Amino acid sequence: MRRAAVIGAGLTGTVTALCLSDAGVHVDLYERNASPLLGASGVNEGKIHLGYVYAMDQSLKTAKTMLRGAACFRTILERWVGSAVFENHTSSSFSYAVPFSSMLDLDSIRAHFARVSMLSQNLGPHAMLARETEAREQSGRELECAFDPEHVAASFKTNEIAIDPWALRLALLSAVKDSKNITARYSTEISSIHEDGTGYLVAGKDAQGMVSESYNAVVNATWHQRLKLDATFGIKRSQDAIHRYKCGLRSTDPSVAKGLPSTTFIVGEYGDTVAYGDNAFVSWYPAGLISQEVGLSPAIDDILLSSTRRADLIESTLYNLQKLLPGASGSLSAKPESWEIVGGYISAWGKTGINHADSKLHDRYEVGVHSDGGYHSIDTGKFTLAPLFATEVASRILE
Repeated sequence: MRRAAVIGAGLTGTVTALCLSDAGVHVDLYERNASPLLGASGVNEGKIHLGYVYAMDQSLKTAKTMLRGAACFRTILERWVGSAVFENHTSSSFSYAVPFSSMLDLDSIRAHFARVSMLSQNLGPHAMLARETEAREQSGRELECAFDPEHVAASFKTNEIAIDPWALRLALLSAVKDSKNITARYSTEISSIHEDGTGYLVAGKDAQGMVSESYNAVVNATWHQRLKLDATFGIKRSQDAIHRYKCGLRSTDPSVAKGLPSTTFIVGEYGDTVAYGDNAFVSWYPAGLISQEVGLSPAIDDILLSSTRRADLIESTLYNLQKLLPGASGSLSAKPESWEIVGGYISAWGKTGINHADSKLHDRYEVGVHSDGGYHSIDTGKFTLAPLFATEVASRILE
């Protein structure tokens, strides 16, 4: 029987393991945490991007990349998680609000939204779309009902939605547990991959000590450690990479979610609010950006916040969102204990932050599967693209 190692049990790695398992490949699924999908895959806003937020990329390359992922996101995952998670745990449709301080002028944003809206009409009936079929600029009355018109110049209602990443995580955990061909090797830190003559040697350590196994194929589906592991295999990257540790707030209080719209503010250091039905996620970029550094990997794997820093993060996030979203002040003024801080690393090409107009954080099209023989490294780019790239790498291995 063929054996494969999948390193990193985020959304990409987990789906890759399931694809290979269904094809009869025995998979060792390695994860440094004690359980899968505890990093960025499980603590983001779960948005199925269509490309609206990437208005700085006027080439539309990023939008077209996101649309490819959105088109097959549900179809791929339903194979293991069923339809209920999509029917019961998705958000309301997103509004995009443009503050007067936006990095991009309103006319350029209007033109971008019109182009992305037109492209999204070709996604097909199984794509992750809200019922509205195209982006629509909201009326002055609609704007005033939700936003502070002294801070927000315009807003657009879109056909973009999010899925609750925690509900998706639970469904995928069950699928992995039920798979006969997946061996879960959690709490295991892989530090190197090498060719060993007959295959690929994966080495690292777990709670019992050093581990070393040989495989026919290896998939590097880590995120902030991906380039560091690639380097042990001999793959050098010519571009800089930036690693950001970002935190948001999650609430399981249904009363909080009830009064919260699904909104993203663009373009710049702003934030999001997302309501999935019975729980919610919010973020404010300046407060939630805990660390940002350039290199193969960040200096610290796990960041712990002091109680004072945690309290400040919650207060600052809610205060700044309330200023822009007075219509949701009831939800955003909930007691601090209603909110849990969640966070993880997000890695991308580039060396400057999102406040720079030329930052590569404003696009995500230089992503995908990179293969060297039986070694495969996946730059997922965004949550939306994980199932697409997972099936692509599985196909390469099965060929």
